[in-house]
Amino acid sequence: MSNFEAYHTKLKELLSHAYRDKHMEEYQFLLDAEIEQMLKRDVPIFSVCSSERFLENNINFKSFQYNCIENIHHRINLLSTEHKQDQSNFINKWIDIPVESVK
Repeated sequence: MSNFEAYHTKLKELLSHAYRDKHMEEYQFLLDAEIEQMLKRDVPIFSVCSSERFLENNINFKSFQYNCIENIHHRINLLSTEHKQDQSNFINKWIDIPVESVK
């Protein structure tokens, strides 16, 4: 197996993890396009509108459960009260604000 073939095989193996789902057939074109770009050394750059959950505002292609801000709130709400306090203390210490002055 040539280096190119080995790279192609490994690339497909790694990228395919992002597309494992019951609807994989619908997204195969994305996997194929990403592999083709990577093999051409054209590393894709992705940008997402933080207020949308859909790829390129196409409501038929929902890419995220939450928009960016909702995701932050969701992840914070998963933390325990103690963990939130620890993180708050860490942030306040990091930005050099006395914890007592933040309420």
